[in-house]
Amino acid sequence: MIYRLIQTVKPLIEPVTLTEAKSHLRLDTAVDDTLVQSLIETARQICENFTERSFIKQTFSMFIDKFPDSGIVVLPRLPFLSLLDIKVYDAADVGVSEDLASYSIDSIQGRVVLKEGSVFPVPTRKVNGIEFSYDAGYGASTTDVPDALKQAILMVLTILYEHRGDDEQGQNVLIRSGALNILQPYRKMEI
Repeated sequence: MIYRLIQTVKPLIEPVTLTEAKSHLRLDTAVDDTLVQSLIETARQICENFTERSFIKQTFSMFIDKFPDSGIVVLPRLPFLSLLDIKVYDAADVGVSEDLASYSIDSIQGRVVLKEGSVFPVPTRKVNGIEFSYDAGYGASTTDVPDALKQAILMVLTILYEHRGDDEQGQNVLIRSGALNILQPYRKMEI
């Protein structure tokens, strides 16, 4: 299934606080606070992208052209928190909200399933005709995020801070930091 995913609401907080990050980095002054705060967000995003999970509650819109024949749509970011809306667009780009009672939700695997007896909505907009708005993440609080994921963020943060200005990114940072081993069990796997 081809889809387009857009983050519509960023996390309101980070899973790791500035105080935790500074303690981990052994920083006593506020000189680098802005930099460290920025690197916390970057470290979280690197870890989230690798695992294909959202750590702190955030909202996404996923667009597909039409419903698959199976009637099952898999939302790309886990853990699934709540389905907010399903809109079907017409040729004039006007979206009409679907009755969410016509759908079942598999919150563990992030699947939206059309219920038996319900009819597929048919968009007349050929591209990105159906929009699923949903919340993903472990929760809205830092305490909702598993400690292992917070530790991985701190490990990546350390490499980013120590090598700021270097061309470090993505999987190389995960390997050098040791966070790859922590994140691997959380990685979304297709069966």
